[in-house]
Amino acid sequence: MKKPTPLITLPKPVPCRIIKRLNRFNITIQLENGREESALIRNTGRLREILYPGAAALCIPHGKTGKTRYLLIGGSAEASTEVALIDPATQCRAFETAVARGLIPWLNNWQIERREITIGNSRLDYALRSVTGEQGFLESKSAVHFTGYYTMYPDCPTERGRRHIQLLQNLRQKGFRSILAFMAAHPDAKAFKPDAEADPNLASSLLQAVAHGVEVYAVKMALRLDGTILLLDPELPVDLSHYVILKG
Repeated sequence: MKKPTPLITLPKPVPCRIIKRLNRFNITIQLENGREESALIRNTGRLREILYPGAAALCIPHGKTGKTRYLLIGGSAEASTEVALIDPATQCRAFETAVARGLIPWLNNWQIERREITIGNSRLDYALRSVTGEQGFLESKSAVHFTGYYTMYPDCPTERGRRHIQLLQNLRQKGFRSILAFMAAHPDAKAFKPDAEADPNLASSLLQAVAHGVEVYAVKMALRLDGTILLLDPELPVDLSHYVILKG
């Protein structure tokens, strides 16, 4: 087991309970004092095993005005001192910190050159450059859908996810290094795999892309109750052994 490495520290999280998810971006929570609040959620996955009514969660203040005074960042997990980090933007901040500190072995001698890169009608998270001048691209995906062993992505059909995979494959065929990095942000994860039941075409597209040279990694991280984001494993095992390339 790798030694946990602190990456970034958030404001001390506020414990709460899930009441009801209203839509993709808003969820009703109950604070410890019994007051109900509307919180922003930036993870568009369904996360049904985390965001069910009554589930324990963590939020942080999110501005003093507006309808959502809190941002939901943490969901329930089996571990008592670490929970799932469900906020994709925070996952990316932590990942960027890990890259800058040289904690990601598969990005040794590479750095993030730009963020939010538009290519055609799509956008990728990062443009990369190596110390020798090579160029690459990386797309990050939040993977906190958890089944007791694996974290998975996605937990619902995602045309956008399939489009990103195809773009990475096209870029690889043009000679660029192309990486799909899953943020396996659940403390109990033992490995990552795509969820073929949620989106069989994405699992097949991923396998096809790997066959064409796209690299796939999973980065295990978690949220500690004091607000610290921990890097638990920069190379969590990725399991693609159960999938086949679909025809047509």
